[in-house]
Amino acid sequence: MAGLTGHGGSLGAALDDLLRAQVTPRHRLSSYNAKHWHAQLGQLTGTHRGYLALEEAGLDVTAKTLLNWLSDPEYRIRRSYRDLIHIA
Repeated sequence: MAGLTGHGGSLGAALDDLLRAQVTPRHRLSSYNAKHWHAQLGQLTGTHRGYLALEEAGLDVTAKTLLNWLSDPEYRIRRSYRDLIHIA
């Protein structure tokens, strides 16, 4: 009977290998729970992986703009930018 298989030196390693093979590369982290665009942006800019996700989503702004957004949660940004942050 053919089925899904994982490879590794232990049952745990094989299961980990199997799960990694089945997960799409653009999944969200399980610890990602921010709802507001400002909180999402703060979480995303806290890691290198977050910056890559923003880049892949198509967010292309200057460092100065990013600092302005992060410094004020009430800063008004375009809906298209908020959508890109949410996608990331």
